[in-house]
Amino acid sequence: MHATYYFLANLDLESVAITRGLLEQAVGVIDEYAIHHCDENNGWDIESVVLNPAKLPDSRGSLTQAEGLWDDTWLEAMMAVVVDFARNLDGVETNWLDTIIRQTQQEPSALATMIHAEMPKWIAWYYESRVDGSAALDNGLMDFHRRQLSHMYELFNMPLLPGREPFTDLVDSPYDYRAYDLTGTDTCNAIIRVDIHT
Repeated sequence: MHATYYFLANLDLESVAITRGLLEQAVGVIDEYAIHHCDENNGWDIESVVLNPAKLPDSRGSLTQAEGLWDDTWLEAMMAVVVDFARNLDGVETNWLDTIIRQTQQEPSALATMIHAEMPKWIAWYYESRVDGSAALDNGLMDFHRRQLSHMYELFNMPLLPGREPFTDLVDSPYDYRAYDLTGTDTCNAIIRVDIHT
């Protein structure tokens, strides 16, 4: 299975002579991630490097992109995580994804608030149903979904800085989560979109 993963990065935009240099930096960032967190099954290809226009140095004005692309890509990363949360509610709550999208108008901070409000309830429900045996799902599948939701929610709650959700700085395997903060600093000027096979 292939999916798009999102990595916050802090690239050196001052020294990039041409756009190719930007891509080489991005490859280096993702290669470092892959060495430590991917296995032999996780082939990857960079789809794009999206720059934060607010962080472009004046001298790099030629590195332009469509207006709003940074915000759109951030939202895309958030929605990827929301869809993965919803996938772990499949068979339990089939309307959760539609409800969360409708109630938040797909605004990243509203989505984050909704996830913080909803996920603890669903994780608790999985534990309670496991104990009292009231769920229609078999215990093995319930345990899998509970573990997945719990781990994903833990990662979601570990942004380097408040407001950076869904990007977590608790870097893990591509099997576990799809939005990582690889900056290690309070500055981020790029989102690297990567297709990873899992």
